[in-house]
Amino acid sequence: MQRYMKFDKLIIATVLILLSMSTAYAAETGVISGMIRDAVTGRALPGVNVQIVGTFLGSSTQKNGEFVIKGVPIGSHDIKATMIGYKPGFLKNVVVKAAEAAEVTLSLEETVIDFDPLVVTASKTQLELDKAPGAVSVMSAPEIRERNPLRMDQVLETIPGVNFIREQVNIRGSTGFTIGAANRTLLLLDGVPVMTSDTGQFNWDLLPVLDIEQIEVVKGAGSALWGTAALGGVINIITKSATEEGKTLVRLTVGEYDEPRYDQWKWTNRPLTFGRFDVSHNQRYGALGMRLSAGRHISTGYTEVDDFKRWNFTGKFDYNFKNGSTWTMYGSYNYNIGGIYVGWDDPQKPFEVKSSNERSRGEIKMASLYTRYHWIISPRAALQFRVSYIMSLMGSQFVTSTDFNPAKGLGAEIQGDLLPTDKTELTYGMEFKWDTGNTKYFGDHQGYSVGLYGQLEYRCMSDKIRISPGIRYDQYKLIDGLSQDLISPRLGINYKPFENTILRASAGSGFRAATIAERFLDFESTSVVVESNPDLQAETSWSYDFGWKQYLTKNWFVELGAFRNDFDNLIEIDLRQSQIEFAQDIRVSVKFQNLLQARIQGLEFTTAGMWWRNRLRLNATATVMDHEDLTTHQPLTYRPKVIAHINPSFALGAWEIHADYRYASRIEEVKLFRYDERVPQKVVNFRLLYHIGNIDIQLAVNNALDYYYTQIERNMAEVRNFTIGIMGEF
Repeated sequence: MQRYMKFDKLIIATVLILLSMSTAYAAETGVISGMIRDAVTGRALPGVNVQIVGTFLGSSTQKNGEFVIKGVPIGSHDIKATMIGYKPGFLKNVVVKAAEAAEVTLSLEETVIDFDPLVVTASKTQLELDKAPGAVSVMSAPEIRERNPLRMDQVLETIPGVNFIREQVNIRGSTGFTIGAANRTLLLLDGVPVMTSDTGQFNWDLLPVLDIEQIEVVKGAGSALWGTAALGGVINIITKSATEEGKTLVRLTVGEYDEPRYDQWKWTNRPLTFGRFDVSHNQRYGALGMRLSAGRHISTGYTEVDDFKRWNFTGKFDYNFKNGSTWTMYGSYNYNIGGIYVGWDDPQKPFEVKSSNERSRGEIKMASLYTRYHWIISPRAALQFRVSYIMSLMGSQFVTSTDFNPAKGLGAEIQGDLLPTDKTELTYGMEFKWDTGNTKYFGDHQGYSVGLYGQLEYRCMSDKIRISPGIRYDQYKLIDGLSQDLISPRLGINYKPFENTILRASAGSGFRAATIAERFLDFESTSVVVESNPDLQAETSWSYDFGWKQYLTKNWFVELGAFRNDFDNLIEIDLRQSQIEFAQDIRVSVKFQNLLQARIQGLEFTTAGMWWRNRLRLNATATVMDHEDLTTHQPLTYRPKVIAHINPSFALGAWEIHADYRYASRIEEVKLFRYDERVPQKVVNFRLLYHIGNIDIQLAVNNALDYYYTQIERNMAEVRNFTIGIMGEF
C-alpha cells in the first residue's frame, strides 16, 4: 500500500511540473534596462527589486543603480520598483521591441512607513498589502531597527492583534497558554515552517533581529495554503539577503534592571544586568550573495534562577541566474543555557523560588536549514522547489544524556505559479513533512503529513475586484498509529470601490494536528502525574473576517476590522484536581484532551500616519475580543479581552524621541491558582535616538512606571530596566 502511495505522489509531482512547463513558449523577446535613483538626492539605489507587472520576470539594481531584464515579450509593459524604506515606483506602457533594449529611468521617494508593501504570506505569491484578501499586518526593517529590540518576540508584541502570554504568541487570542506543549500560530522563516517537531513550539532566539527584512502576520485560519498549525494565524519572518553595496552591521546593547520597589522583595545585592552583541556582514560577488551573522545575549535575569547565556549563528547564500531564476540556502543555529524559573513560592518574595528549585537549569540547542530553487520557466510560469530540516534538543541537569534525543523535522515542497490570462493567477503545490521525537518522557514516535493545495485569483472590473478561492487537502499519519484526513477551503474578496478605499472579506478553515508531546507525554513526579492520550483528534477552526481601510491622506490611514473564529476540539489540559490552594502539597493529574468548543469574536482598529514633513508619526491599534468556552459559557483561559498599543514619535534633525504604551486587560480565567490577584498589563516605554553618520545611539527606559503584573500565575513580568544601544553600518 505504501508503495502505491509513493507512486501516486510521484505522479502528482510530475503533473505539477508539466502544468507549469505547459505555458513555456518560444517567442521574440527584447530587453528592458535602466536606472533607479533616490528622488531627492539623485543618488543611485542598489538592491531595488524591479518587476514587470503581470509576469514573473524581474531583476535587481547593481551598485550603480542599473538593472537589466532579458527575455521580455514584445509589446507594452508596466514596471514596478520596490525597496524597503522607499515608496513603490511605477512606469506604465514601456514598449519593448524584438532584439532591442528599452531604456528607462525611475526615481523612488524615501519613506519611514511603507503603507502598501509587498507581502507573500497572504497568498504564497507577491502582492501589495492593500490587495490582500484577508487581514495582514506588516513591520519592516527600518521600523524594527528604531525599536532596538533584543529578541524577535519584542518586535511582534507591537503588531496589531498580537500579544504574548509568557513566550507564547497569540493572534487575536487564538492560543492562550499551553505550558509549552503546542501553539495555534504557524511560524515561518522565509516561508519555511520552523516549529519544533515534538512540541510544536518556537524558539525566539533562533534568529537575530538584525537579519529581519520584514515580518508579515496573517490573522485568522490559514490552513488552506499553509496546512497544520495555521489554526489562528501565520507569522512569516522574512530574512535579509546580500546587498550590492556590501556592508557590515554591528550592534551593542547593555542594560540594567531596577531594584524592586519594596525592600522585602529584594533578593540580591548584586547588580542585575543584561547585554547583547550582534555582528552581520553581507557581500555580493557577481551573481553570488553571502550574508553571515553572529550574536551573543546574556543576562543575570531579574528574578532568581532566571539567568541565561545565548549564542546565534546564521548564514544565507543566494545565486541569481541570468534568466531570473534564483537559488537560496539558509542555515541558523542557536544555543541557550540558563535557569528555569517556575514561579514564586511566597507572595511576599515574588522574585524568589523554593530552595528545591534554586539549581533548576536547562539548555536548548536548535538548528534550521533550508534550500530553495525558484525556476522562471517562462514570463508566465514559475516553479519553486524547497527542502528543509529542523533539529531541536532540550535537556537539564536533572536528567542523563540519554533522557532526551534530538527532535527532527524534514520537509519538502513543490510550488507552481501560473498566469493563464491577464486576469487570473494560479498557485498550487504539494508539501511533505516528516517528524520524529524521542525522549524517555514520551517514547520514540514518528509521523508524516502530506498536503496538496491550490488557489486561484481572479480580477475583474479593471482590477477593482479580486476574488481568491482556495482549498487544501492534508493527510496526517502517525507511524503505527492514528491517521487523519482534513480539507481546508478558503474564499477571499478584495474590493477597491474608490481610489483611497479598500474593502475585504474572507472565510476559511484551519486545523492543527496534536503534537507528539501532547499525545505521548507520560511521566510522574512527587506533585504531578501526566497521562498520555494517543487518540487526540486535530483541532479545527473556521475564521470570518471583514475589513475596511481608508486613506485620509497619502500618509495617513485608518482601518477597521471585524472577525469571528469558531474552534472545535480544542486541545486543553484536563486537571483532575483543579482546586489548588497556596502552600499546600497536592498531587495533580494532568491529561491533554479535546475538551473545548470555543468562539472568539471582536473588532480591531488601526491607524498610522506621518505629518509635518514626516517629523511627527503615530501608530495606534486596539483589539477588543469576546471569547467564550461554548460548553461552560466561561471566558477562555489566559486571554485578555482588550489589547492596545500606541506609539507616537517625533523627529527633529538627528534626534528622535519615541514612546510606547502597551495595554492588556485583566485575564479573567487561569488554570492554576485562580484566587491569586491579577491586574491588567500597563507598560510604558521611552526611547531617545541620535543619528550621527552611519551610527545610531539609543537610550531607553522600559516599563518606565515600574508597573508590576503577571501574565501567568506567580511569574512576575519584566520590571523596569534601562538600556543604551549603539548600532553602526559600515
